[in-house]
Amino acid sequence: MKKQKLISLSVVAVLCGILFNASIDAQAVNQRGRSMNSELTLAESAESMGSIRGRYLSFGDCSITKAGNGRIYVYGGTTASTYTDYVGVFLYVDQYDPVTELWNQIDFVRGDSYNAYFTFVTKTISVARGYYYRVHADHFAGPIDNLDDVFTYTNGIWVN
Repeated sequence: MKKQKLISLSVVAVLCGILFNASIDAQAVNQRGRSMNSELTLAESAESMGSIRGRYLSFGDCSITKAGNGRIYVYGGTTASTYTDYVGVFLYVDQYDPVTELWNQIDFVRGDSYNAYFTFVTKTISVARGYYYRVHADHFAGPIDNLDDVFTYTNGIWVN
């Protein structure tokens, strides 16, 4: 009986160790010095939701999806609470460096709309296989001289 309990506890400990190592938090700081903790996952896609509502900014999100061998599809969108002078999204594509444990920007795409309430941007990118990738976005809305802004980011996905 003691032997079975010991074996069961050992199996549980090994499984917990595997699960703990499969999701590592990778920290980075965006352009404004705000921390972005991204979990490294084996998921097919990752998305971010939840911009803080501002005077003009209503919602912002971004996502990353595997799109075949060594390819990813990225998306970023920004919604204003009403028609406004400017709505924008700056979408950054990052690759995780396991040596430095930092995210390095490998691509950038921007979407702008004027006298609008929504804008978005998408792109399919060929990337090196065997790395984690994520996206983060800066979202803007409002009059040019008084923009609301917020950032979003995704977890990292493994591309093989």
